[in-house]
Amino acid sequence: MSIIITGNADPKEAQAYVDYLENKYKNCLDEKLGLILGDDHVEKFHLWKDAENLAEKTRIILASRLADASHFPFEHTTVNNEKIPISSTEIRNCIKKGTSWQYFVP
Repeated sequence: MSIIITGNADPKEAQAYVDYLENKYKNCLDEKLGLILGDDHVEKFHLWKDAENLAEKTRIILASRLADASHFPFEHTTVNNEKIPISSTEIRNCIKKGTSWQYFVP
């Protein structure tokens, strides 16, 4: 299975992920792409372009962060991982600003 990891919960910016997955999926023969999302995506995933189609074409894997994903309406697997109280967006913002980010990552 191919894996795509996304760290952006903004539905407008998520368009790039959707477009990438659509193009990647065309090249897959017998495999389903794995889409790893933080559970913070649960509330806004339905706003993504073609969310139902995307959920159908991928194997959604929800990584636990801080949200409750029990009501996520799409088929998915939830990973019982160590919870880290920082988002990848916050880490990327630190890197962009040139501020320290290493202490956020175990």
